[in-house]
Amino acid sequence: MKKINSNFVALFCALSLFFMASTQGQAQGLVGNSTPQWLQNNGNVYVAPTVKVGIGTSTPARNLDIANTSSTYLRLSSSGGAQAGSQTAGIELRRVLSNGSNTTWSLTNEGEFKINNNGVGIFSLHPGLARIGVSLNNPTQLVVNGANVEKIEGTNTIYQGGIRLYSKLGSTTHGLHMDGNQIESETALYLNHALPSDILLANGGGKVKVNTTDGESRLNIASNSDMQLKLINTGTGGGSWRIGASNNNWVAGGGKFIISKSSNTADAALVINSNNSVGIGTTTPNSAYRLSVNGKIRAKEIIVETGWADFVFEKDYVLRPLEEVEAYIQANKHLPDVPSAKIVEANGVSVGEMEATLLRKVEELTLYLIALKKENAALAERIHQLEN
Repeated sequence: MKKINSNFVALFCALSLFFMASTQGQAQGLVGNSTPQWLQNNGNVYVAPTVKVGIGTSTPARNLDIANTSSTYLRLSSSGGAQAGSQTAGIELRRVLSNGSNTTWSLTNEGEFKINNNGVGIFSLHPGLARIGVSLNNPTQLVVNGANVEKIEGTNTIYQGGIRLYSKLGSTTHGLHMDGNQIESETALYLNHALPSDILLANGGGKVKVNTTDGESRLNIASNSDMQLKLINTGTGGGSWRIGASNNNWVAGGGKFIISKSSNTADAALVINSNNSVGIGTTTPNSAYRLSVNGKIRAKEIIVETGWADFVFEKDYVLRPLEEVEAYIQANKHLPDVPSAKIVEANGVSVGEMEATLLRKVEELTLYLIALKKENAALAERIHQLEN
């Protein structure tokens, strides 16, 4: 705009010279009885290219130099017409090359202020609207070499920025500051607040970082006081769930992945600790196990991979005498090799191990029954022999 302004002044100067030259007395003015400064040709009045004209100054530095100690205006008017845009008042800045080609910029008042290039509007300004560019089919570019956005140390006050936008809603003033790689809003920043249009972030393969500079993943969210993500369904019967990574100040404890229906992490539905142990209904899963569930489990099928008890049928397996088993039961109130109720209450029970133990007892019972059947068969044979 600085370049345009200097040309603007030069053009104003030339037009002002023409206006002043139209005065009959000035048209034949002499300077020191030398060659006339105002010249005529076919009724046109002009000055030599080397002449400088001063208004309010005796030492003009440009073709037209206007100086004053108070407010100064240069006015160009067009009169008539039924409405503001009927006629134009303006200034043309023309650059002609030695080969005859030229380009023309003009500043015009056509009911709106316009900047035109070779007759095509580039910029227009109404009292309530400014527009840059001719149309979407003939777009232009706006380049701002602006200042960086700055923040006053120790405050939440933003200043500077290459572009600053301000608006007011009610009694609240909103401000947006932008530079080449930073956008700062003085109040809440909304994207598509009124329209359901899509928002694409990093669609070209970049990464989105929220409150962090960590760029390990496509989406990186950091917070130390609350959940990092909340999923909300506003439909009938909908609900909300929170997802977060905890620290030591959280009720659930630090270093855990948490899924919770409320913001209170003590109510977490699922927790994974730093040892990759999963807790359902508990925030303190036992690291000795992969899964800790505080509640009942219902399933169609559970497959447990563990050892089995077929060794009971090996020839070298030692089967306890029933008398020894009886004595153990009377002393301990439970079968041998089976944990007591107190131990199960305190430590729980391994499903796979208990299934193998119960199978072992069934197999031992089978051996006892086979032995008993053989004894009964021997007794029956002996009775039969005695009776005959």
